[in-house]
Amino acid sequence: MMRGKLTVCCVAALLLVLPEAYAQEDMKRREKARESYAEFLRLAPVDDPRRASAMRRLADIEIERAERVQLEGDDLSAATSIYDRAIALYQELLETYPDHPDNDAVNYQLARAYEQRGDIEAASERLADLVARYPESDFVIEGHFRRGESQFSAGDYDLAADSYGKILARDDASASTFYEQTLYKAAWSQFRLGEYDLALDGFLVLLNHNIAPDGAYDKAAHDALARGKLALIDDALRAMSISYSYLDGVEALNALLARAEAPGFEFLLYQDLGEHYLEQERFTDAAEAFSAFVSGFPSDTHAPHLQLKVIETYRAAGFEEQELAAKETFVEGYDLTSTSGYWASHTREDAPVIVDAMKLHLTELATHYHALSANDAAAVDRAQRFYESWLASFPEDDEAPSQHFLLAELLFTHDRFEQATAAYEATAYNYGDHPRAAEAGYASLLSYAAHEPMLAPTELEPWQRRSINGALRFAATFPSHEQANSVLVNAAERLFDLADYERAQSASRALLQIDTPPPTVAQRTTALTVLGHSSFEREQYGEAEMAYAQVLRLDAVDEARYEELYERLAASVYKQAEARRDAGDLAGAVDDFLRVAQVTPASPIVANAEYDAAAALVQLQDWTRAASTLEAFRSNHASHPLAVNVTRELAGIYLNAGRDGDAANELDRIAADPAFDMSTRVDASSQAASLYAKAGDVNGERAALEYRIATLGASLEVTIDARERLAELAMAQDDVFARNDQLRQIISAHARAQTPSDRSRTAAASASMTLADDELPAYMAIKLVVPLQDSLRRKKASMESLLEAYGAAADYGVGAVTTAATFRIGELYREMASSLMSSERPPELTELELEEYDFLLEDQAFPFEEKAIEVYEANARRSAQGIYDVWIKKSFAQLAQMMPARYAKFEKGEAFATLNP
Repeated sequence: MMRGKLTVCCVAALLLVLPEAYAQEDMKRREKARESYAEFLRLAPVDDPRRASAMRRLADIEIERAERVQLEGDDLSAATSIYDRAIALYQELLETYPDHPDNDAVNYQLARAYEQRGDIEAASERLADLVARYPESDFVIEGHFRRGESQFSAGDYDLAADSYGKILARDDASASTFYEQTLYKAAWSQFRLGEYDLALDGFLVLLNHNIAPDGAYDKAAHDALARGKLALIDDALRAMSISYSYLDGVEALNALLARAEAPGFEFLLYQDLGEHYLEQERFTDAAEAFSAFVSGFPSDTHAPHLQLKVIETYRAAGFEEQELAAKETFVEGYDLTSTSGYWASHTREDAPVIVDAMKLHLTELATHYHALSANDAAAVDRAQRFYESWLASFPEDDEAPSQHFLLAELLFTHDRFEQATAAYEATAYNYGDHPRAAEAGYASLLSYAAHEPMLAPTELEPWQRRSINGALRFAATFPSHEQANSVLVNAAERLFDLADYERAQSASRALLQIDTPPPTVAQRTTALTVLGHSSFEREQYGEAEMAYAQVLRLDAVDEARYEELYERLAASVYKQAEARRDAGDLAGAVDDFLRVAQVTPASPIVANAEYDAAAALVQLQDWTRAASTLEAFRSNHASHPLAVNVTRELAGIYLNAGRDGDAANELDRIAADPAFDMSTRVDASSQAASLYAKAGDVNGERAALEYRIATLGASLEVTIDARERLAELAMAQDDVFARNDQLRQIISAHARAQTPSDRSRTAAASASMTLADDELPAYMAIKLVVPLQDSLRRKKASMESLLEAYGAAADYGVGAVTTAATFRIGELYREMASSLMSSERPPELTELELEEYDFLLEDQAFPFEEKAIEVYEANARRSAQGIYDVWIKKSFAQLAQMMPARYAKFEKGEAFATLNP
């Protein structure tokens, strides 16, 4: 703390906070100190070096004592006497010790004593001496300040400005407790002298010091300032505004900011200036002040608010034209859809006042220019612009539908039909249900129609399609509207004209399903006709038939139109029959072909339909109906060009129907007749054999099959089929020899074929497997008895034959046969190992010899068992290829039995397989 800075106020504050007991004790100590210093000075020699400090300390205590007395207010004359003693001590000290290093503090204290005693002039002289003689003293700033205060109070503003200026010129001025008051009083001194530019500079520094101390304006910190500080700032702003007005107004403020900074609080300067002008009812100047800030700082947080002040100012002045322009400036400068400028750093949430003002002024501007649009094209453009800006800014607002409708009305009124159409549609469909939705929807259709004559030929169809889409949307959205049915039927007709048949159908169906209000007969007639024609074009003949039948029942068309629709009805039924036939639904095709005569008996198409029905019945092998249908055709249409084919077709039908009871014999004759092509003869032979089988005539069937093989030179597949059937017939008569002969013929046919087929390979593999299985019982019947060598030789020979047979079957590569043959091979090895271990033992062997004999058998059986495992595993591995049939499953079962540690966990509970499948 600087020396000697305790003033009366400080002492008072100290006394207030000190406990009373402590304060009394402190006063006792000070009084004792005062008496001690006085006693010392009375007794100490003049040349005692301690006298100066004692005098100084005694004087200081006297001042404090005087201030205490003065504060208590009990005896002011006593305080004056005490100040006099202190003054005398300070004066004596200065005279006795003129070069003492603490004389700056003595001068300061002396000035203080004079001031407290009321001798301002003497105090000022002491301070002048202080600042002159001790320029580096800690008390210089306060000295200048107190001199300035005295000069300011005396109205000597030149001297006051000089005194304040000397403080501000110091490098350490800002660290002083007097800095802020110095700035304030210096600026006011310049103001009182009429030096407004200098005053403005000073006030700006003061503002920077208080509300932008870190180089940036902090509104929260500003608002939190103490009341005294806020009053100081307001006073400075008022003085600055007065200064601008004494100069050249806004230009003076602009000039100030050009030479000095107001980092972030420029708005305060312009705002206060504008308010100052408003108080004087200088509206134009006020608006100019507010506008100047907006122009200079358009992205500032306060800019739009000051632009609103411009609007309010012109409104208050009654300047309508300027108010309108100010609104336009506001809505264009702070467009809510922009992401640059002001909105680059602000959101709607943090600027609700701006958002509300934008909505209000856009509404007012759009309404204003709409009212002027009747005779002013520019007003139309402006109104449109402001409506569009409103909608872009507030797309979800409750007022958006009505604003959009007004935009559409504006555009339609001024022949801007394309834009009007879009606006009407947006009004109708973008806002859900609202009072003007249906009205806007229908207006959009009128707008489509109004724009159509203005289009070039190349533009017409796309626009018509858009118009139709609009009509369909209108009818679907507002079905109860009085024009909905007319709109829908008109859309259906136009879609058909544009070959948009699917949508024409949809529109027609939609109309026909409406109950309220019901469509008129004329509307139903048109809709059914469009539905019929569109369905026919899309090959949806069932729906076409339904539509044509209904429209004919309405009896609302003229004769020529009736005949056309009648033939369309006949064609619809005929086309359904053709479609079913082409899709393979021959029975349905027959019904529809015959239905043509029922639905449209007078149509020329009936004859063709009946002939086609017979052909379909032939394909269905419905010989009875085919015959009766052709008989009716010949009777009813004898002169028809197709009649020449009926007799030959009937012969074939009788033959295939088995009429006369000899169908099989007739087929045999066809097979033997070279007049027929070979394919027909083979087919006839096959059919004959089938008929013999159906009748249980085994000999007849065998003869037909053998004839086909021997005489007709049938294909490999036909031959294979025939021999497999012959094998089945032989087996049915227990003729194993004949059966096996056919199986060997199958194997041979496959082997001889130049291009064997999958069918022949499968048949050959199956035949080989069957032949091998025939040998298996003989192998199983061979038991290993004493003498072992003889029975074992026979069994091995049988086993080798079977291994070869099963191997041959497997070699065909037919999945099921291969896995079965592989399993059989594994079973052969396993059974051989089992047979060896269970073979008859020679009776003459001793117990030791028998044990040795068993070991020898195990050695003989082990390779067979290992081979069995190897074969089973080879079969099991096929499961990794996605194959898992009964033979692979059985292989896993045998592996689980033979190698449980490895395989039992996979096939737990599987029954042990045997050689029998």
